[in-house]
Amino acid sequence: MRKTRIGLLFALFLAAGARAQAGFGTTHVFTFPEGIGANAAILEDVDGDRRTDVVIATHDGQKKFARTLRIHLRRADAPMFRPAPDFTVDLTPDVVAFAVADVTEDPGAEIVLFTANAVFAYRPKAPEKDAFRKLFAARFLWQFPGPDNAIPWQNAVQDLDEIGRAHV
Repeated sequence: MRKTRIGLLFALFLAAGARAQAGFGTTHVFTFPEGIGANAAILEDVDGDRRTDVVIATHDGQKKFARTLRIHLRRADAPMFRPAPDFTVDLTPDVVAFAVADVTEDPGAEIVLFTANAVFAYRPKAPEKDAFRKLFAARFLWQFPGPDNAIPWQNAVQDLDEIGRAHV
């Protein structure tokens, strides 16, 4: 399959991870299969190893609501990221936004998914049948998910009481 190089260059300014790694920043190019486009990305520690991982929101340009989060975990050695994602999360049509935070008692962070009426956590280390957990129901002002995007909303999750677990 012919691959299209997407001009998705990341200047990884490692605010949290910079103290553990030499150098100011690094660039990395991610490639996707033809027809797959990237529309957003966030840098957060997904697997709890204190290295900043990359979560990229992609879409299939040929299908409406064919959106996927591609999670690339940072490696301690070269290459920093593997060409293929370590895991993916297919988004249901009602997902509007996403974030990464430790919001459950499970070790490591979860992928937090926001819909117009509820908030869910995707738990990457849980068994497949238990991977998605509804955190709570809530009505949000923005109600229409985009057919080819998901909005990164990292500010929606904050550790308010400084116990190491984020609040939505």
